[in-house]
Amino acid sequence: VLRVPARAQQGLLQAATAAQAGVADAMAAIQAITQALTPVLLAAGAGDAEALRSLLPRPGDAARAFLPDAAPRVQAAMERWLASDDPPRVQAGAGRTSLRVHPATVEALATRHPLASPFPGAYEALAQHHLTPGRTWVCWVFHAPGHTEGVRYDGLVWLDDHWAWFPKPWRGLK
Repeated sequence: VLRVPARAQQGLLQAATAAQAGVADAMAAIQAITQALTPVLLAAGAGDAEALRSLLPRPGDAARAFLPDAAPRVQAAMERWLASDDPPRVQAGAGRTSLRVHPATVEALATRHPLASPFPGAYEALAQHHLTPGRTWVCWVFHAPGHTEGVRYDGLVWLDDHWAWFPKPWRGLK
């Protein structure tokens, strides 16, 4: 029988309690992000132009979301795309009235933490080399009720006071 000294038992209990609190905090953050984004994303997916506009990057957003080597290139790519004949849009598609939101920190993306599994694989290298640490990024899926597959989007980042959408941001780094 393994005997663990009382002081070590107390330390293990404190570590386990802290880990549980960390998991609870993370789950609460995920729930809060999902609740905040769901109405906006559903509206954008249904064609609400104002909802979509609220997600588009503002001047200076790329410099907040990306490291200095990448920010100007991503900003220029977004400006070209927004001015093009085929600007970014969100389309849920017929019958896709349900939504799954997947947030992950840059650190989770860089290490392919399980929270990063719904993201395109390009996010791992992007997070390791080009994303500002500490930011939370989101990908999402519109799907039909009772189904898991659907239309996927990515590139939404929280910038302290608003969300900014940089879809498939690695494309701007080519």
